[in-house]
Amino acid sequence: MHINYNNTSTEERIQALKSKVETL
Repeated sequence: MHINYNNTSTEERIQALKSKVETL
């Protein structure tokens, strides 16, 4: 499921956190 927020920055933060978790 992908949630679209009005703030793109929020989505970018979520993607950044996901990428960090995958990197660990």
